[in-house]
Amino acid sequence: MPILKISGYEEAKELLNSREEGLSAYLWTQNHKTIMRSINELEVGTIFINKGIVGYIQGYHSGHKTSGLGGEDGIHGIEGYLQKRTIYMNYE
Repeated sequence: MPILKISGYEEAKELLNSREEGLSAYLWTQNHKTIMRSINELEVGTIFINKGIVGYIQGYHSGHKTSGLGGEDGIHGIEGYLQKRTIYMNYE
């Protein structure tokens, strides 16, 4: 697993959005403003917030950019012409 030392959210966003791929992103924070910014600004198909890799069948799973050509699962397959994202957030 590649690990980079970054200065903060802005640098992480720039690195992520500069990639050709856009499958998933992981964000650990309790700051709701940062969570909402990430939902609007990160160019990926799925964002996991405060949790690891656990998706659910009713969720829409797709990548953005070169990471996927559409979605799968349930009734969402027919909506393959739309670009959707799924946000998973653990809050207490």
